Amino acid sequence: MLGSFHASRAQYFGCADLMLRMIFSWEEGGYELKYTYFNDEPAYLHGIRGGWYMDGEEKWVLGFSSYFASTVINESFSLLNRQQLVTMYSTVYVDYTFFQDKPVQLNPLLHLGYGFAELTDLGFGSTGSEYSGYYLVEPNINATIKVFRYMKFGLGLGYRAVGGVRMQGADSYSLSGLSMNAFIKFGDFGD
Repeated sequence: MLGSFHASRAQYFGCADLMLRMIFSWEEGGYELKYTYFNDEPAYLHGIRGGWYMDGEEKWVLGFSSYFASTVINESFSLLNRQQLVTMYSTVYVDYTFFQDKPVQLNPLLHLGYGFAELTDLGFGSTGSEYSGYYLVEPNINATIKVFRYMKFGLGLGYRAVGGVRMQGADSYSLSGLSMNAFIKFGDFGD
């Protein structure tokens, strides 16, 4: 029993170590906040993203991202219908930088990924939770400005197209939607 506990703990820390090594190997990366809607209710997605340059000019980036949100939906109907939606998704993304030598740069970005959602009834006589996996495609257009040599700040707009959701209280349409993005990136962005 004790041996299996130590083995699972070592496996967990090995995975965490691998994740930290990957994050610290990114050539650029940072935190992103997305304001969006789930089932016509406002929500915030918190995430990290980062990647590696694919060319010598540092215009193409291939990276990974992960986002998380937890929000109460169906609040406006009544206390009987309230539900909590928790979702998390991870993606592979490609980013291209236009006007790299200018103070303000334009970055189209495409996320392809997979995630899961949990919907929990919070009302009286609740029936428990539902779970569903889903896939998503999320194009974004971002404008970034270099604040310092090692930091950029950006704003953007994106659309999250979700498919494959199988829950009674939420569907693919209710998890899809526009998002407004604000982010901070760190890396060596030159002079």
